[in-house]
Amino acid sequence: MLLLGLFQVIGTSVSAAATVPSNIGMAFVPKFDNIIPFDQALSGAHAARKELGHEDSVLLEYIAPPSADGSAEAQIDIVRRATQTGFTTLLLSNNAGDDIASACRSAQDAGLNNVVTWDSPIPSGVGESVFVAQVDFSDLGRVMADMALDILSSSANGKFAVLSASRLAANQNKWIEAMISAMKSDPERYGSLELVEIAYGNDDDESSYNEAVRLMKKDIGLILAPTTIGIAAAARAATDEGKCDAIKVSGLGVPAELLQYTDSGCVPVFALWSFVDLGYLTYYTAYALETGQLTIEPGATFQAGRLGEFTVERDPTRPDVEAYRVLMGDFTLYDKSNIEQAIYYDAVLGDGGQSSFEERYMDKYKSKALAIFPKVTGMISFIASGYVIWHILTHRRRRALTKNRILVGISVHDMISSFFGFFLSTWPVPADTWLVFGASGTTQSCTMQGFFFHAGISASPLYHASLSTVYVLNVVFDLSNDRIARR
Repeated sequence: MLLLGLFQVIGTSVSAAATVPSNIGMAFVPKFDNIIPFDQALSGAHAARKELGHEDSVLLEYIAPPSADGSAEAQIDIVRRATQTGFTTLLLSNNAGDDIASACRSAQDAGLNNVVTWDSPIPSGVGESVFVAQVDFSDLGRVMADMALDILSSSANGKFAVLSASRLAANQNKWIEAMISAMKSDPERYGSLELVEIAYGNDDDESSYNEAVRLMKKDIGLILAPTTIGIAAAARAATDEGKCDAIKVSGLGVPAELLQYTDSGCVPVFALWSFVDLGYLTYYTAYALETGQLTIEPGATFQAGRLGEFTVERDPTRPDVEAYRVLMGDFTLYDKSNIEQAIYYDAVLGDGGQSSFEERYMDKYKSKALAIFPKVTGMISFIASGYVIWHILTHRRRRALTKNRILVGISVHDMISSFFGFFLSTWPVPADTWLVFGASGTTQSCTMQGFFFHAGISASPLYHASLSTVYVLNVVFDLSNDRIARR
């Protein structure tokens, strides 16, 4: 298990009359670590905790599988250890399908109070207290079909492929099922669409990229990815392969990761909801359960801060099982008209800073200055070091001096570091890196920049130490340059 953050808080409960227990321990468990949506969800939970004025009574701990590979097994292990580590509630984005159900039930038998799922439920509902649903899954299926129809309506090719996460991802399986159902239920509207294949990238960037490249060899006009990792990887693959004109990418994505591709037209439109709000609502739901303000039964209501009142209902997307949900609300469609504002708004919303959009927008221009200024200074340094090398090497007597030879070495390495580290600046940074002005490269170009930059600067201390030694021999021991050279 990977412990990323520990936050402790206490204060008033959801309603002023409630009493705050002193033994609440919540584990915030995403599918896996290091992707923006789950970081945003955590920031939303953090904002809810701060809004309630908590200090010491409620423990909220972020515990995530380190990667998509093996995340199902890791989540099951986290659930099994929950009561041993003192947690009373799990906030779980399930990536293990029904395989996690028995572990949740066993944990509840051992004293765990609640399993509140968010983003992705337990399909059978077994071991799940309530699911905080970001949107209605049936509605999302129609939205995905509509995006495919809109993108392919101007193309003679109505064929498309789906790039999903894993075969066990309950939320994505439901969305795809709802999309297919919507297409079948209205053949007059969706009759021009043909789903060629459902591929799985396992929510791994490299695997998703490779699957996207494979899919682009088929006769399709669109890759539809209902996963934030998949859509970003597919957009990058289409751009790298030069296929954006022939094959578009759409689905569910984070605005911060897709700005470049939306501007280029590779991803003309995509959808998502606020993961900040999802984390915020999940914390309020779990806290209401823990404090007894909410019981899980149809029609039960509770207040969730700035998001207002919510109602518990039977989950209509799982009609054959006993499962309950709290529905957050609508999704948002993003395109060139609103994506940039969404990026900066989401960046501050998790900290409750909705009014600082203008301030964040100014940071964009500050980042330009920070990217451009090193190019100027780096080129000046590169030219100056080049002149030093020319000045020494073109004169025999200058070449003979030990200190000048050392200066040549310093200048060579300074040229390397000045060019790769400063003049190139942000250009080699992967093109989809959030809020980095001028980022135009790939992971490989960024790695290359780092290698040569460190190669340039790593020799500098050795050369400077050598130059200092020469001056010590000159000044302290009164050794001439000729004697130093002979030694």
